[in-house]
Amino acid sequence: MKKVALVALFAVCLVGLSFGQGLNVEKVAGNKAISVDAFGNSVAQPRYGTQILNNLAVTAWWSGVSTDYYNLDWGWMNDTNTLADEVIDGFAFVYGTNNEDVAGEDFNVYFFDSCTGTGYMGVQETGFGFTGLPNAATYGTLQPGYGWVVTVTVDIEGTGYEFLMGKEWGMAMQRTSTPMLGSTGLAIGAPELFGGNSYTGTLDRFDTYYPTGLYENTWFFGGGYPAAPWATFPSAFYGAQDPAAGMTYATIGGQGNDSGFYSIGSWSNGGTVDYMLRKNLQTIPGWILVQLTSYGPNGFYMAGLDITVYPTYPFLVELPMTPDSIGDFDRRHQSVGAGIANARIYLQGAITSFFAGGSLTPIDCANGLFSN
Repeated sequence: MKKVALVALFAVCLVGLSFGQGLNVEKVAGNKAISVDAFGNSVAQPRYGTQILNNLAVTAWWSGVSTDYYNLDWGWMNDTNTLADEVIDGFAFVYGTNNEDVAGEDFNVYFFDSCTGTGYMGVQETGFGFTGLPNAATYGTLQPGYGWVVTVTVDIEGTGYEFLMGKEWGMAMQRTSTPMLGSTGLAIGAPELFGGNSYTGTLDRFDTYYPTGLYENTWFFGGGYPAAPWATFPSAFYGAQDPAAGMTYATIGGQGNDSGFYSIGSWSNGGTVDYMLRKNLQTIPGWILVQLTSYGPNGFYMAGLDITVYPTYPFLVELPMTPDSIGDFDRRHQSVGAGIANARIYLQGAITSFFAGGSLTPIDCANGLFSN
């Protein structure tokens, strides 16, 4: 498995809902589970955080996907964070198969924020590609009408592939291989609070998109759960390991501040901290403002710029961040040395061109963080 940066041009072309009568719903012969890391290696004991979304209930499996088409599921996630986003350091997806091709199954999985479905995917935050996933050649031949259901849990903690996800989540799965000795499709789940599911906000709906990214249709299964399968694709998110150990979120909700500033890792001697700054589709640079002193919990509101600043100016240093290759956020990986491991350091995320020699406006700021 490798991280992929596959970006489609999504065009909205709304049409009516369709009953998924042509989709072949098979019976589950047995459930299998595998865990891998961000590089495709098997993981005996995943390190990801606590489960913050459980949509893993399986009722049947769907073999009606077309190669390279996008199949989008979406919902709402309960907010377990004091900030608007969750830092995702692990996820799970589920497929069904009775295919006996020894090459295995290939899938791309994409995650979207601000996703409302019915022709709107939202903002892509990341994408992962998987090749050679197990199928009936691995687990054994089945009689017609039955398939293995395989849950793939992916541990991305500490890899630099963690991503941000807001309440309106979306997941699109794309089968990129064509089964020749059977079928392979997506598992079909249950509504929220059924079969062990948490609050998920899913509807009895899913979208399909052509390989070009053009919206095709929105589907359902026609009967309503439990008379018919609920049109959701089982999945899960893991996280809730922010802020970094030894750090505290502070000064949240400052007047005029619309961004979010996150950290994971450990503020300790020899430790590392990974920072993420929500960009809200802005293309100007992201920065970390650093100081040894702070204005305190209320900060200093700058009415002319409509931002609230927490570290005192002039700042000790302004650290540049790097845009994520896919997602709507900037990153910075920082080592913590002995000289600052025990110090109280105040930090804040900011979005502006000013520190790169550009104009002061436009500008936005985020919440603060402090160590120790």
